[in-house]
Amino acid sequence: MNDVKKCRQCGKENIRPRSPFCSRKCDKLFKYQNRLLNGLCVNCGEKRNRDGSYCLSCNENQKRHYDPEKASLLSKKRRKKAKSEGKCMVCCNNPADEGLTYCGRCRKLAKNRYAKYSVTESHIKKCMLKNAKRRAKDFDLPFDLSLGDIVIPERCPILGIKLKRNKNKPGPASPALDKIVPSKGYIRGNVAVISHRANALKSELTEEMLIKILEYVRRANDV
Repeated sequence: MNDVKKCRQCGKENIRPRSPFCSRKCDKLFKYQNRLLNGLCVNCGEKRNRDGSYCLSCNENQKRHYDPEKASLLSKKRRKKAKSEGKCMVCCNNPADEGLTYCGRCRKLAKNRYAKYSVTESHIKKCMLKNAKRRAKDFDLPFDLSLGDIVIPERCPILGIKLKRNKNKPGPASPALDKIVPSKGYIRGNVAVISHRANALKSELTEEMLIKILEYVRRANDV
């Protein structure tokens, strides 16, 4: 008895004599994933841009023929079908991990992409702006900031320590957006980027507490 020929992509029985894939869908999906992993354009196989899935020429062609409404509808339909079949809602091919809607491979890729992007200055500014807008709404404070109003210096203007961007959670030297006069809210001219440690101290300690600490340090040094 001859061994059953299996599809190279999905692993199902393949009755096509000249192809390693059971269908054109599996053929296209294999090429797409292989090109994506090897840094090639998913459309033509040439070297792709640093950011994105297409080369320059294919990217321009995609922009000319792109229909956002149609693309959104197809994406929703594709993800809905994948979810009903227990597949990953990102790649719509691999089985989803237990209790999740995505596979381990897509989770790892997303985690690696975010780890690289999360430490960029543009991402940090966007997060600061988003969080400031949310806090202004929660505490009914004025807000009129834009990305251009947030300037991240090399060092903390209060403590003088070098600001560092952490990949996971904020550290003492991580940049933080501070309201110079808290009652004025998040408005132009009333915000500055300082270190996370300085921001925490400024929030927790009053002027009277700081004076007492300073007096104590001076007395201790005199001794």
